Amino acid sequence: MSYSSINRNKTVRSVIVVCGLVFVAFCFLFLWRMQGSIISAGQYAFAHGQTSYNPIIGACITTFLLVLLQIGVQKMLHFTRQLYALSYLPSCVVLGFYTSFGPSIYSGLNFSWTWILMLVLLIVFCLLSKPIKRLAIFDFEEDDRNVEFWRQYGGNAIILAVLFGITACISNTNDEFHYDVNMQNYIVDGDMDAVLAEGSESEVANHDITAMRAFALSKKGELGERLFEYPQYYGSEGLLISMADTTHLLFSPLVQYRHLGALPRREHRTAIQYLEALNRHPQQAKAPVKHYLMCAYLLDKDIESFVSEFVKHYDVSKNHKIPKHYAEALLLYKYMQVDSVQVVYNDNEMESNYSDYRMLEKKYKNKTELKNRCREDFGKTYWWYYQYGKKD
Repeated sequence: MSYSSINRNKTVRSVIVVCGLVFVAFCFLFLWRMQGSIISAGQYAFAHGQTSYNPIIGACITTFLLVLLQIGVQKMLHFTRQLYALSYLPSCVVLGFYTSFGPSIYSGLNFSWTWILMLVLLIVFCLLSKPIKRLAIFDFEEDDRNVEFWRQYGGNAIILAVLFGITACISNTNDEFHYDVNMQNYIVDGDMDAVLAEGSESEVANHDITAMRAFALSKKGELGERLFEYPQYYGSEGLLISMADTTHLLFSPLVQYRHLGALPRREHRTAIQYLEALNRHPQQAKAPVKHYLMCAYLLDKDIESFVSEFVKHYDVSKNHKIPKHYAEALLLYKYMQVDSVQVVYNDNEMESNYSDYRMLEKKYKNKTELKNRCREDFGKTYWWYYQYGKKD
């Protein structure tokens, strides 16, 4: 065997090893760190809650199976070392499809564009594999090592990068759905701190994410203290997940209603109606109900109803510790024109902060600039929500 043949065999083996290691690393990390929650939700839905998913073990098994698929493809199509990475295309397409689940999984697996895309890509791959292989049937001169290195390693690196991009495009990388699924898992695990940390820096918040955050805050006894530190786009309706919502198999709506004390009745068409009705039956209502109701009034910007409920549970004259958002609302109430004042709340430090907030209106005449500056300095207060949050 000539030296060039030995060198060529070593090069082939090195290409196989390098491509294999890169794919295994990408596949494992993608399944474990990026898409573990998606797969967990999919398995839970398809198995109707009868099985659980371990992200590390699942990532190892799936990676192993996808490597076996690549080996089978290479044995059938015999890609040369210049195009060896193309043998990973079916594995990358399957990986993308495997992690493409969306909210529809909770209501059954539907025929979606990802199925079509996977089939099209695999058919095109099979049809073009032979013509593509013909382009790479050539050898390199022994002294042209730089060109040889680029053709083999550089070309395969580009191919793998493109394939990984295809995987990412097919898979579900929607932040909102990831936050939703992760929060459900954290609630099941009882980790309310993790629920509140998930997506905390993002403005993305659908109805279910908003309700799960409210539930986690309530479990920690911080609903009136921190609710408006998170985006609120749904008013009082964002506090509760409807019993008709079948999309939450991990975090069932039953869990939140047990937390409050009773299930809603048919005549309770809104969150406010349910909370007010439950609050009228103290033998059923649990302690969190009063905070849910007061926060519901605040979310709907009904400060007078909030104050009417507040005075039933707090006596400001006795220096009780008052949750931050309740105090902020009381300060707004203090400056409102009302027929009969039910309570007068005084807090020098908060008065000073509120004065700073009002001063911004004099400093910034442009409404957009004013709103952005107020959000920057006071975006986690009830004052900002009351002025700029969900419109009535």
